[in-house]
Amino acid sequence: MDRLIPQIKAEGLDGIDDVVRATHQLFRNQYNEWFPNLPSMPSPQAPHLQRPGLIAILTGYRISNGKPDQPMIFTIMSQLGFVPCLSNYGFAIIGVPQYAIYLLNRLYSQDMPLRSAIELAAYCISETATQDGKVGGPIQIAEITITKGFLAYQKEEVEKIVEENKKQSQSLRSLFFKK
Repeated sequence: MDRLIPQIKAEGLDGIDDVVRATHQLFRNQYNEWFPNLPSMPSPQAPHLQRPGLIAILTGYRISNGKPDQPMIFTIMSQLGFVPCLSNYGFAIIGVPQYAIYLLNRLYSQDMPLRSAIELAAYCISETATQDGKVGGPIQIAEITITKGFLAYQKEEVEKIVEENKKQSQSLRSLFFKK
C-alpha cells in the first residue's frame, strides 16, 4: 500500500477501474519479487512449500463522463494471481468468512443506510472474533462516498459502534431468556 498510494497520486488515477488495474500489476509484480522461489500452489512433492496468501478488498466508484457514478467492490487474491473479482452482493468478505457470510446474508440489505451498514460490518467482525481465534484485533472503519470521498473513522467512534453493537447483541440474547 505504501507504494500503491503514491503511484495512484503520481499517475492521477481516477476511479476504481484504474485503481484496480494498478493494484493488480503492482501486487503481482511485488509478490513475485518477494517469493520468486516458492510455488503459488502446493505440490504433492513439497506440500509445505507455498507462498503465503495475500487478499485485499478494493472499493470505489466507476467513473462515467468524468464523474463518480457506480460504486464497485473488488477482491484480489494472490492465490488467483491478483485477478480482480467483482462482488455483486454489496459487500465483500476476506479472512474467515463463514460466520460473517451467514450474518450478512441474514441482516444486510442493499438499501440500508450507510451508517447501518458500517455498524453491521463492525458487528460481523466482532461476532466472528467470538467464534474464531484467528479473527479480531482493533477494528478500523472508513467510508467512501461521492460527497465526502474517503473518511477514516477515529478510534473512539469505532469503539462506540462496537460497544453499541454489544448492547444490541445482549438485547437479542435476552429475547430467548424470558421468564
